[in-house]
Formats: sequence, structure tokens, C-alpha cells
Amino acid sequence: SLHNPIVQDSFEPGSTFKIVTMAAALEEGVVRPNDTFHCEDGSYSLAPGVIIHDHEPDGTLTVAGILERSSNIGIVKIAERLGAAGFYRYSRAFGFASRSGITLPGESPGELRPLSDLTRVGLAASSYGYGVSATPLQLASAYSAIANGGTLWEPLLLRDGRKPSRVRRVARPETMRILAELLAGVVERGTGIQAQIPGYRVAGKTGTARRLDPVTRKYSTTSYNASFVGFLPVERPLWTIAVLIEAPKGQYYGAQVAAPVFAKLGRQLLTLRGIAPEAAPGLAARRP
Repeated sequence: SLHNPIVQDSFEPGSTFKIVTMAAALEEGVVRPNDTFHCEDGSYSLAPGVIIHDHEPDGTLTVAGILERSSNIGIVKIAERLGAAGFYRYSRAFGFASRSGITLPGESPGELRPLSDLTRVGLAASSYGYGVSATPLQLASAYSAIANGGTLWEPLLLRDGRKPSRVRRVARPETMRILAELLAGVVERGTGIQAQIPGYRVAGKTGTARRLDPVTRKYSTTSYNASFVGFLPVERPLWTIAVLIEAPKGQYYGAQVAAPVFAKLGRQLLTLRGIAPEAAPGLAARRP
């Protein structure tokens, strides 16, 4: 049978998974968008022999800045405030580590660390998408729950013939509106700037994850997965798009290689639907 990587392949999502940590923390009220965290100038000693690094040597960042700059250290500190039980509960609520129910064969459920393994180090790694595996469809479904105001739906094929089935409410609409704005900030000011589409507001998150060698079980220092997951238009979302590029050659950051693909696909969809910037309700024309 034909192989379908959208549902059969699971991968470590890296920073695209930070939305789970952030959604949980916002919903539980342990952080607010303007809260600040010290990001240790890019190097955080978590435990003996365990140092978390950021791509940029940032000092103090707001919650919004943590997503825009994709700070691992910032999201780890948010996860510590949230706690392991809350992180695990929301990870499951978003549909991770369970099959979506789509009518395609061989769907992978993905994997989460069990709650008993969410030690300080385990929770930290999971909070930014390591030690976690997910299919592209699971990520698209999770971001769709943000876009639609907090409901996880069972995904359907376009010609499936059935009405969509509601799985569960993940978070309140108010929480998801805040998170959608934070993700719009990622595209407008942060790592997702190459996902911009002139005239429309886009929300999403970049991801760059080291690939795990299946033989040595160690992370590669030369091979990565680049991703971008997002939705558009922000105020009245019509589409969620998940882009995963496995082991890109040359440039390898999600911001560099996956975000532009998202923008290209988004532009094509908007053109096909005939949605002009001035005709999109509530949308301000914005240019990069």
C-alpha cells in the first residue's frame, strides 16, 4: 500500500509544540501575555550536565516575546510554573499520543513522555517539543483548535461524506484568542516573518528540531527537520497549513525553509477563494 507520511510518520515537532505549553499556562492562569521571564542570556543550567540553549542571547522577555523569539529557556520556565500534570493533561487534550480517527490506514498515535517521566529535565525538553512525537495531521489539528476558538474536531477527508465530530473543548475561546494574537506576533515581528502574506494577517510558529539517529539513538548535529504550522486569516480563519521539510540541505531553520512554503500555499488558497485584502472582514492590510 502507499505510504502516507501525513498520518503514518511521527516526528519530534520542536518549537511548533510550544503552543501546547503556552495554551495550558494561559488557560490555567499561571501566566499572562505581559508577564516577563529572564531568559538567562541564552544559556540556562537546568541540572548537572544539562544546559538549555537559545538561538539568541536574550535577557528578559515577555510571554509574547518568548514565542516571537522562540526562546526554549522562556518556555521551560513557563512549563515549570505550569507543572508536569498540567502539561501532560493539555498535551493529551490537544490530541497528542492518540489517533485522530481519520479514515486513513496506518495512523500513528505519536508519543508523549508518561507523566511519571516528566521530571524537571523531562518536562523541560517536552515543553519545546523534544521527547515528543507527532504526525503532521496532529499538529494541524492542534493549531486548528486555536484557530476555531478552542475545540478539537475529528479531521475528515474532503470527500469523506460525514459531518465532522467534535472531540472535546481544549480551552476557552478567550484563551485561544490571546494565543492566536501571540502567534500573529510571531509572523509580524518574530521568527515567522517569512510566512507573511501582504494584506492578510497570518498566525503560526516555526520549528527546527535535530533529527534522531535511529541506530545510535543520539541527536544529529548536522541533520534537522524544519517546520511551520499556522492558520489564516487570523480574525476569520479558513485554513490551517502544516509544513514539514525533512533534512533540508543548506539552510535548515523552519523560519528559512518552511515559513516561505506556508506563505506560498496561503497566497494560492487566498487567490483560489478570491479573497481580496479589502474584502476580508476585519483584516487590516499589512506588509512585511
